[in-house]
Amino acid sequence: MTVPAYNSDRPAELDTLGRTQFARHLAKALLSVSASDGLVVGIEGGWGTGKSTVIGFVKTELAACSDAATKAIVVDFNPWMVSNTGALIDALVTQIAAAINLDPGGTPGKAIKAGERLLGYIGLIRHLKYLKYVPGTAFAGNIAEDLAEIADNAADATKEAGDALSDVKRLLPTLDLAKKKAEVAEALRDFNRPIVVIVDDVDRLPADEIRTLVQAIKAVADFPRTTYLIAYDRDVVAAALGNGNAAPGQSYLEKIVQVAYPIPPLFEYQLRSFVDKQLQTLFSTLNIELRDFEASGYPKAVGLLTRLARHPRDVVRLMNRLMLSLPATRNEVNVTDVLVFEAISQRFPQIRESVHCHPTDFTGHAFRGDSGVEDDDFDWTRWAKLEADQESDQPAWAKYLPKQEPDLTIASKACAFLFPDDFRKHDRVPEDELHIADPDRLARYFRMMSLESVPEASDIHKKLQRPELLAEAIANIEPLS
Repeated sequence: MTVPAYNSDRPAELDTLGRTQFARHLAKALLSVSASDGLVVGIEGGWGTGKSTVIGFVKTELAACSDAATKAIVVDFNPWMVSNTGALIDALVTQIAAAINLDPGGTPGKAIKAGERLLGYIGLIRHLKYLKYVPGTAFAGNIAEDLAEIADNAADATKEAGDALSDVKRLLPTLDLAKKKAEVAEALRDFNRPIVVIVDDVDRLPADEIRTLVQAIKAVADFPRTTYLIAYDRDVVAAALGNGNAAPGQSYLEKIVQVAYPIPPLFEYQLRSFVDKQLQTLFSTLNIELRDFEASGYPKAVGLLTRLARHPRDVVRLMNRLMLSLPATRNEVNVTDVLVFEAISQRFPQIRESVHCHPTDFTGHAFRGDSGVEDDDFDWTRWAKLEADQESDQPAWAKYLPKQEPDLTIASKACAFLFPDDFRKHDRVPEDELHIADPDRLARYFRMMSLESVPEASDIHKKLQRPELLAEAIANIEPLS
């Protein structure tokens, strides 16, 4: 028996959307950078579109290269691990140096030389607090000043920072950052191995760190035979580089990134196939078999899920929601209704809230006991308005839908699936098909999905300490089927 488990948000390891070929060609392009050049390549796409998955496939292809002379040294740089903006450059260049020295292939002597030059270069940047006054090095100087201030603020580093500053003042006339960088470039050309630095999730960084990272790659860490593969949301990074103004930020980004590849778009049939495979796996895991009246609505439900899910990550998140809702409502609510209702709740949570607060506008009836008044006190004026709404061209629930396309269309189609016009106007909800359009069925659904029945931790501990209370609680549990 398969044990139910939630899906993680990690990049997919299996190619279910046909992106391996794109990754393979991209990996070959990254290895073709000439010895005299560096390159910045962008993978562009919105949140959840699969950038990290494509990056993972590229790394797999790079690792599969069997030629030691052309095999890339891959540096997987995670800027999230760096605690402050100024230390980004320190960590980036140091990690490149470490990767070169740890690589088992190549010529050890040349690797050591290249690593030493890199560390010497970043060491110079780290201690040049007044480097911003040296012509042509203002950007690196600001970073160095930031790092020096961090050292000045640390009690155990005060003497070391003071000594370093004294050395800088004494040696400043002889220091040449451009010369140090030229020595790094020469050592890397002599080393003659492609270096691929991968930076994922750039768009998740704070705006100031996005600016520092992108600027540093061009101004400080632009080395020969070194390719940066950066994954980001174009709109987010452009806004950060432009200090909130996307237009100048976009122009700056185009100067930094020499070639950008939008994440390969998914056709609807690809996403639909992905949704169906995920559902079938989930049904098998939960031992759910669709009944005839559910199977007849399944293809349409899959189509709605495909359009409600904007990208693969939405599908994964939906499967995790269904891990709870399907077992909780089993044999009580139509499975296809649960699929669509959970999908629309994830995409448009305000619609779910509206269904809960205004069931009459969706099913034609209030929940039992919701009015809180006797029949003599019932507001028949409101009832007349509801009757008038039922005779109009627009269903009563239309007022709760989003106003902009394409959200309006897909939300309308999902509500029409769940709360058909025939059911609402003529009270023809087939009881034996367990449709959520039945107000009693809808109320049962909300009750089963609420947290009201979840015991407090103190109650659990009390029952565990007293076996007779635990036995009584177990005896009162109603079976799910």
